[in-house]
Amino acid sequence: MDNAEKVLSGTRTSKKHYILVLVAALVFGGLFYMGYKPWHERQNRLFAASEKPSEKIIVSTVKAARGATTSELVFTGALFASTETTVYARSEGYIKLRTVDLGDRVKAGQLLAEIDTPELDEQLRQSRYRYDQFKAQSGATQAAARLSQANLNLAQVQFDRTTKLVKEGVFSKSELDEKQATLDVRKAESAAAQANVEAAEEGKRAVNSDIERNLRLTSFKRITAPFDGVITARNCEVGNLITASAVAAGRDLFRLADSRFLEFIINVPQNDAPAMILGVQAALVLPEYPGRKWAGYIDHTAQALDPASRTMLTRVRIDNKDGKLMPGMFGEVHIQANRTLAPVLIPGDTPVVRSQGIFVAVVGDDNIVHFRKLTTGRDLGSQIEVLIGLEAGERLVVNPSDEIQEGVKVTPMEEKPKK
Repeated sequence: MDNAEKVLSGTRTSKKHYILVLVAALVFGGLFYMGYKPWHERQNRLFAASEKPSEKIIVSTVKAARGATTSELVFTGALFASTETTVYARSEGYIKLRTVDLGDRVKAGQLLAEIDTPELDEQLRQSRYRYDQFKAQSGATQAAARLSQANLNLAQVQFDRTTKLVKEGVFSKSELDEKQATLDVRKAESAAAQANVEAAEEGKRAVNSDIERNLRLTSFKRITAPFDGVITARNCEVGNLITASAVAAGRDLFRLADSRFLEFIINVPQNDAPAMILGVQAALVLPEYPGRKWAGYIDHTAQALDPASRTMLTRVRIDNKDGKLMPGMFGEVHIQANRTLAPVLIPGDTPVVRSQGIFVAVVGDDNIVHFRKLTTGRDLGSQIEVLIGLEAGERLVVNPSDEIQEGVKVTPMEEKPKK
């Protein structure tokens, strides 16, 4: 009896396993069929399409067109003052007067600040005192030199007369030797006196040089504006000490900018660099002033490309006669550039992006499609610039579908190009 129950129990277990396997097979089979059926139908459609006469594949085409030789280039950047400088102190001392403040407009030569320099004034006073001493010494040495010269002349006359009388036998030779010795002494005295004169004059020149240097430093007590402009920074106050270390470190007192004309610095890509010609007109647009433009023109270019960015530094000069523009403002400059050869333009719905690059489906005269790789330029939204790979007038398939394959023959229907 026990054996019969075991056999019956094993039979039930086998049936359960069989049912589970059957259910699993049905589930996996259903899932496979659900995925396989759409793929199979798609493949059948593609096969059927390939079996149809290729002339029945109707496609919309558009012709590639050459762009205008004049195009508007837009660059973003910041404004800079045409002339800007930092004003430093050259003299040591205390600031005793400040006549301008932040934002003040000044004229060239206008006094900005004045420094009290007691040490420099004392050095100038001492130099002048030493000059007076050398001047007095120079006068005394010149008088002594004139006396020495007179004694020398007298000794020379006496020597010449004695020489003549010795030859005539009036005087003995010993008297001639005495006159010779006296003449030599007078020559030495005259040379010494002349040397004293030259030393006094050299001392005067040296002290006079110190006086001139101190006078030049004294002139730096008055800090003036080098050109017309606006004070954009003030870093000093009355009573501030200006030391030698501060002067050597170049601590600035003021910053001055001439904002009558402003400069807009841009980096122009290599493709547009040839169009950057001096004198080409430009217009500045700022978000703070919607609808308004400031006139400008290209006044300088670097005439060389940066090897890292492949761009050319270009400067646009903006007229700021109304004074509303300020250095540091951010905006856009629009330049009407003339191109020797305008790029080909294609609609934005014609390219096909693949892993190898950007392609378009070109329909030949025999209505056969060939895919061509392009080198594109700027994306203008509805249109794209083509630099290499396409000529104006060639027909392109609009929105090419999976049916459009390499070498397939189509029936083209031309559309009007979108503007």
